[in-house]
Amino acid sequence: MTRDQFIDFARAADLRIETLAGNDEIMEAGGYFIQTEQVFALSVLVQKHERELIASWVADMCQGLDANTIAEAIRNGGNDAMDNFKVSK
Repeated sequence: MTRDQFIDFARAADLRIETLAGNDEIMEAGGYFIQTEQVFALSVLVQKHERELIASWVADMCQGLDANTIAEAIRNGGNDAMDNFKVSK
C-alpha cells in the first residue's frame, strides 16, 4: 500500500488528518492526535504480517487447487468450507 492509499483509507475510516507547519501531518481519532508517519509505519508492519499469514495459509492448505480457487478463498478470509482443501500437514 502506498502512503497516498493509506491516507485515503484513513480518511475513509473518518480519521481527520491535518498538516502542521513543516508539512508534518497528524491524525485525530477519538480525541487523540497521532503522527501520520507513525500510523503509516504501523500499517506497513500489519501488511507484512498479513502477507505472511496468507503465504503460510496457501502453502499449508491449497495443494492441488487452481489459482482462482485460491484467490477466492483468500478474499473470503480462508473461511470457505475446508472440505474443498487438501491439507498438507
